[in-house]
Amino acid sequence: MSRPIIIGNGHLTIGFDDTMAMRDLYFPHVGQWNHANGYPSRFGVQVDDSFSWVHDAKTWTVQQDYVPDTLVALTTLESPSLGVTLVIKDGVTISDNIWIRQVEIRNLSHSPREIRVFFHTDLSLGETEVGDTVLFNPELQALYHYKKNWHVVIGGNGPHSSMHQWSCGVKRFNGHEGTWRDAEDGRLEKNPIVQGSVDSVMSVRVTVPAMDHSQLYFWLVASDTRDAVETLHHKVLSISPGRLLERTESYWRHWLRRGHLPESVPEDVRNAYARSLVFCRAFGDHAGGIIAALDSDIMQYNRDHYAYVWPRDAALVALSMLDAGYPEVSRQYFGFAARTLSRRGYFYHKYNPDGSAGSSWHPWIQGEEPKLPIQTDETALVIFLFGKYLERTGDVDTVREYWESLIQPASVFLAHYVYPDLGLPKPSWDLWEERYGIFTWSTAATIGALRGAAVMAEALGEPMGQLFHDTAQSLTQGLERYLYSANLGHFLRGVSVDESELLDMDPTPDASIAAIRLFDIIGPTDHRSIATRRWLNAKLWVPTKIGGIARYQGDRYLSPPGSENIPGNPWIITTLWMADWAFQEGDRDTGVDYVQWALKQQHATGALPEQIHPFTGALLSVAPLTWSHATMVAIIRRHSDKIHLPVRIVHAG
Repeated sequence: MSRPIIIGNGHLTIGFDDTMAMRDLYFPHVGQWNHANGYPSRFGVQVDDSFSWVHDAKTWTVQQDYVPDTLVALTTLESPSLGVTLVIKDGVTISDNIWIRQVEIRNLSHSPREIRVFFHTDLSLGETEVGDTVLFNPELQALYHYKKNWHVVIGGNGPHSSMHQWSCGVKRFNGHEGTWRDAEDGRLEKNPIVQGSVDSVMSVRVTVPAMDHSQLYFWLVASDTRDAVETLHHKVLSISPGRLLERTESYWRHWLRRGHLPESVPEDVRNAYARSLVFCRAFGDHAGGIIAALDSDIMQYNRDHYAYVWPRDAALVALSMLDAGYPEVSRQYFGFAARTLSRRGYFYHKYNPDGSAGSSWHPWIQGEEPKLPIQTDETALVIFLFGKYLERTGDVDTVREYWESLIQPASVFLAHYVYPDLGLPKPSWDLWEERYGIFTWSTAATIGALRGAAVMAEALGEPMGQLFHDTAQSLTQGLERYLYSANLGHFLRGVSVDESELLDMDPTPDASIAAIRLFDIIGPTDHRSIATRRWLNAKLWVPTKIGGIARYQGDRYLSPPGSENIPGNPWIITTLWMADWAFQEGDRDTGVDYVQWALKQQHATGALPEQIHPFTGALLSVAPLTWSHATMVAIIRRHSDKIHLPVRIVHAG
């Protein structure tokens, strides 16, 4: 599962699979709604009398990448049997919901040839095909899909002509596969309108001289009204699709300049950093939310997806972008957080991009006892981010703006949701959303949040800063007393508590214990920190030819057959956490090895997954995962002076 190509502008976002089929199309929010619903929209070519869809691996080879320093996709399709090469650019314009596809056709024959290119669109507006309509609009000379407040127009032209043929049809209903089948004889029947479960195909025709090339364009525009979408279509025609694509490339190059790295950083590292920055930007919605992932293939596992805003993930992505020189990402996210914070001062599990509640598996009751269905770190890390924002920018006005709606209520909740006699936070769900208790991760996140809240309160002259400071100190003492085992010589994953009495400790090796360094709770040269890192490295390194750091010992999420004797699948973020920890401790070799391991897991386009198959190295779960890219940004930004090539032999340090 992966979407190696993602393009978007914060309103319209499109994902392509590794065959270049468009599989996800989101608007008006990043991650909401998916009007493609994971089904492929195909792209085909007819040369003379031979037709082929480009996903046919027997006919085409596909190389996917991006135009350097942009979020404009660059795909090369080669077909020796047809004697043509296609060089395709795809980009979404920054200011409007316009997807432009530029197709350069290279004729490798010594004779001129007529070539027809087919653009298929399979939409289920509002994530259901019920009630859709598609028609050919002769005034626009374009195809038009619509339902309710979702309107999509699809057009195309060549150097000397507009659309050649078109057709509207029925898909996946009453035995109909889709009107894309109509294209396979090279002719489209011009069926003018269909309602229900529908799709459409159009073609553009061009004659390419011998051993020469020609360009043509397709575009898709989306809006919430008929008038608005027609205006966007006319804008493409008046400015020209090529010029709009040039503007998009220019924007991204200038946007990336702010996050530049020193010239001494190796090129491979610089490229991964730039790609991660633009991915993080692409997953940020115009309403402030930051989406975890947009790869809808994950739905085959549990009929749900990752296109949600987890407050924790979003805060850590915004923090990485803040450190990279993009504080506006944090400011936009603060607005989203203030709108979604509950009246009791905490965040729920996850949210849709429009701020409504997302799906959840956290119960609200255990036996006969109610319990909060929350993860305290999700609330804590938003406040931790705000504290770092003030530290980095000195922008006390933004702190003042959100003090009453976000910072104060969330910080008060964190300060009160504790066992005062123990100096530990009360139980909640763990980082991995699998167990309920008190954990080193959530405790460290709460300490970091309350330290930042104390500084922000002081900046505004608010008296409750003392409460936040004192509670942070008490929790630090509780962390050192109960979540560190002198007998074992390392920090624990967590403890369980009943009525303020400790029952049991959880010594499971878990990468989330890295929170003691991620949130700067225990110093990097503290013997407890050093011993804990070495213990985790030894226990969580995956002992296969693939390597990498697992989440925790015994992790079975998406584990393949035969993995019973390894700790779990290797994850990008956990391996990079251990790299960061090693760098801070002064273990440069291990840090470099782990960063290089993560770089080797990239798709050719730079997309990083959530996790890796421990035996084959295949990308698992979703890709790209925003959190993986944010972690890559953070590590490279923080340790660019220590990361060097060539790649060493990766080992468990």
